[in-house]
Amino acid sequence: MPERKSLRVTGRLDGVALILDLPADPLAALLPQGLELLPQSVVAAGRHPLVLLFGEQREVGPDLLPFGLNYLEFVLALPFVQPRDGPQGPFCHLPILLLDRRLPTVLGRWLYGFAKRRTACRRSEDSFVIARLEDGAALLSARFAATGAMGRAGELEEFKNSRCLFEQPLISQGRGGRWRYARFDFALARAALQPVAAEVVFHRAIVPGMPLGPDPIRAPGPGASTAFRVATSWTLTHTGPDDARRQL
Repeated sequence: MPERKSLRVTGRLDGVALILDLPADPLAALLPQGLELLPQSVVAAGRHPLVLLFGEQREVGPDLLPFGLNYLEFVLALPFVQPRDGPQGPFCHLPILLLDRRLPTVLGRWLYGFAKRRTACRRSEDSFVIARLEDGAALLSARFAATGAMGRAGELEEFKNSRCLFEQPLISQGRGGRWRYARFDFALARAALQPVAAEVVFHRAIVPGMPLGPDPIRAPGPGASTAFRVATSWTLTHTGPDDARRQL
């Protein structure tokens, strides 16, 4: 019987990634039951990285189709995790993803078990704002300003220690509590990166256990290691845990 091919989704991303350096213990509240934080060497012991990604996604869809979806998306990503009873990590878990389009929200939940939620999003060259659909109440707002020239991932000194955060396979929880695995390939060898200064304000908690309050988060600055703009073409594929680990 021929082997069934994994669904392969492609797209283009233009966005800003902010890497926070936070106390580790509160971040454990963002994980579903059965997942745990792993030791890591990106930030100091007792602390843990948390990634915020503000992006405009374009031409997203299965790679065999001649068209795709365009939408705005915010991703909260917690790397260096693994199941307590399961394959060894590191994996990356996405506690919440906020989108401005219904179809990619539904498809992401159904196909990958991602915790996607529809919101109202607005993006400009130097800002990103997210609000609740039901009443327009602000959830978060961010402002960005370039601090250097655009270059390749391997040329950006601030990115070298953080690259591993964007290369870990994803783990999510599907129906019945089963773990699901996927690989999001940022094509970092070809990605264009630019260092930026960023300021982010969470006006309301966007997920239970959120360890970030209403005070502005600034990068570079206390509580954040770096921020950069990223422009790349990406690929997302289903995978099993063993295949995901072999690709690290």
